[in-house]
Amino acid sequence: MGTRCFTIFGVLIIIFLFGNNVRAQSLSVVSGAFDDYYRSAQLLGEVDSTVSFMVRPLYPSLIYKRDDAFNPLDTALHRNLPFTNNTITLFGQSGKLQILPLSLKQQYNSARPYGWNDGAMIPAKGYQVMISAGAFFKYGPFSVQFNPEIVFAQNTSFKGFSGPELYPYTAGIDMPERFGSESYSKLFPGQSSVRLTVGPASLGLSSENIWWGPGRRNSLILSNNAPGFYHLTLNTVKPVKTPVGFFEAQILGGRLENSDIVEKPEDWRYLSGLIFSYQPKWVPGLFLGLTRAFQMYHKDVDGLSDYIPLFQAFQKEKTNENDVNRDQLSSVFARWLWKEENAEIYFEYGRNDHAVNLRDFLMEPDHSRAYVLGLSKIIPLKGKRLKEFIEINAEVTQLETTETSLVREFPIWYIHYQIPSGYTNRGQVLGAGIGPASNLQSLQVSWFNGLKKLGVQIERYVHNNDYYNAIVGSSNGAVKPWVDFSTGIQGAWDYKNTILSGGLNLIRSKNYQWRQQDYNAELDYIRTPDLYNLQIKLGAMYRF
Repeated sequence: MGTRCFTIFGVLIIIFLFGNNVRAQSLSVVSGAFDDYYRSAQLLGEVDSTVSFMVRPLYPSLIYKRDDAFNPLDTALHRNLPFTNNTITLFGQSGKLQILPLSLKQQYNSARPYGWNDGAMIPAKGYQVMISAGAFFKYGPFSVQFNPEIVFAQNTSFKGFSGPELYPYTAGIDMPERFGSESYSKLFPGQSSVRLTVGPASLGLSSENIWWGPGRRNSLILSNNAPGFYHLTLNTVKPVKTPVGFFEAQILGGRLENSDIVEKPEDWRYLSGLIFSYQPKWVPGLFLGLTRAFQMYHKDVDGLSDYIPLFQAFQKEKTNENDVNRDQLSSVFARWLWKEENAEIYFEYGRNDHAVNLRDFLMEPDHSRAYVLGLSKIIPLKGKRLKEFIEINAEVTQLETTETSLVREFPIWYIHYQIPSGYTNRGQVLGAGIGPASNLQSLQVSWFNGLKKLGVQIERYVHNNDYYNAIVGSSNGAVKPWVDFSTGIQGAWDYKNTILSGGLNLIRSKNYQWRQQDYNAELDYIRTPDLYNLQIKLGAMYRF
């Protein structure tokens, strides 16, 4: 089902004109200020503590008891416009409509592409803008959310690799350095869905972005780094209470597309995924879970076992994995919420390959591993009449291969020899946006009051260290790793129906693209001029 189908659904919604007091619309993982607000509110004890925040998008009306997910503090004014204040009843059920916020996101990079976790936007130099708008319709258990996104990017040229053969991602992944040689524009179905929701379970067709796991800056399996992809989903919309604790889960099957920029097999890929989260009754605030994701080219899918391989054994010797052109990623995760301390710690530990057997896993559990580790702490500001807080978040992401690569073959995260397109959708990684074999250390300190937020962020980003160690550094040890140091300010401010957001980052790239210049033979040293990039982000959202 393509963009045309979602457009038809959107037209039907506008024709119905059923009203605007709605429950159970999803909160997109590209919603910015709202996503941060709800998680911080949980640390403060204002959001249901049984919600894991591991399976997103969220449904705030079910966890926060708000009719409007985009108006959590009742600061927006309902205009009661003629096309949103009508309600009719059919067969004893009231049909309702909400006009979703009109959102404008802008980004500018002065010297080269930089940034991730921006959904349908692309890595590009120059000016870029994304606009989204839509509506949510609900009638009984049936709902339709129509929220398309349109993207335009200048996509100007920049100082990059001299040819495709030198670009380290060309062979094993569909991750273009530049999205064509001209400006880029595309219409996406965006955060759209058609759902049937009964109790805590929802069955639907969706193109929404999905975030799995506890990370705030990165996620190993699914994040909002790439455009959303079409998928069938069966998921919980709120925690399911049982005698032993609370459960959340999602199982999906989706369609991944190529960028059509890098030369790859002309076939779409089938992605199947599963996430499971459990909060034990005896340890409130502790969430434990796992994820699995498989992808394979559609031409290789043969039977039910390929459409739903999620329950196969993890050990290679118990599967026929060597006979199937398929790639698997999996992870386990935990998040521990301490409401009394207004804090949380979390981690996600993943593997990019099966262990051969239990002995192999016990002997070398770090082979092909990656991890995300983080903590957040909120400090109330005393002596203030208003609710003002300082929030600190620190997070580390490590995708670089471990020392086991010295003695055995190793798969690089998001790259697999059987799937030349890599773990991507439309040219961008589905998981951690920093990309294959990269590492990130991030620290953010922010002041916030409700939806108002001002903060400072410092990051150290090491690019593709596996490529450096295997190719660049091994051939010339005088060349040093490519490391970006980023310092920036960011914030959001709400006033009535409008929310403004922005950010200013200065990125200093050391040894940009491992370039070799000014070599001194006597000192065996290469001095590479630093590359500076200024990134500016400006956004505005209007709530109807």
